[in-house]
Amino acid sequence: MDIVKRTISAILNLVYPKNCFSCGKNGAYFCRSCLKNLELDLPPRQSLQGLCSGGLDGLIAIGSSKNKSLFKAIKFLKYNGIKEVAFDLSGILAERIKSEIPDWKSGIIFSPIPLHPARERSRGFNQAELLAEATAEKLGVALKTGLLKKIKDTPPQARTSSRKQRFENIRGSFEVAPDPVLKEARIVLIDDVLTTGATMSEAASALKKAGAKIVIGAVAARG
Repeated sequence: MDIVKRTISAILNLVYPKNCFSCGKNGAYFCRSCLKNLELDLPPRQSLQGLCSGGLDGLIAIGSSKNKSLFKAIKFLKYNGIKEVAFDLSGILAERIKSEIPDWKSGIIFSPIPLHPARERSRGFNQAELLAEATAEKLGVALKTGLLKKIKDTPPQARTSSRKQRFENIRGSFEVAPDPVLKEARIVLIDDVLTTGATMSEAASALKKAGAKIVIGAVAARG
């Protein structure tokens, strides 16, 4: 098995060489110094002001999508599905969660924002799930990938021109699977990027209606 993993890793390194997204240094997607700088570039505690916050109780982000190296990393993860990128980003997100949620060890459940099944089959992976898996593993918390289902194959939010259209586009898109774990649960919803908050807010509202007590969003970048 180790030989297989090393072979796969070698092939991936040929196709997608590990160059730092910030300085270009070979060997890692974020070299140590640039990763440290990215950690220092953390935004202040995120406000829900301006978001449709019917379901969200808080928001945590690694940084801004205006950060060029962070934006490049997210695009690379989203369109290439390289797990090692999610692993690097998850380390910073995990630290953010620990600092923003003091009692994070007490009954927190991670849930990624799902893709519609047709979209996930086409892409071959869900970037939010890759990030959620890596972050949950680092923190040693429960991960539930099937709590939410995307039941409407909506156009990508990035192609929707206005804030109002984004909220209308995503309305009624999520269904929550019956699960006793949801009763009074504290959920951390994971996604790659938050712009208007439409997707995250709609998903959080669905979880609240199904019994969740608290829903906090956690993203790699806030637009």
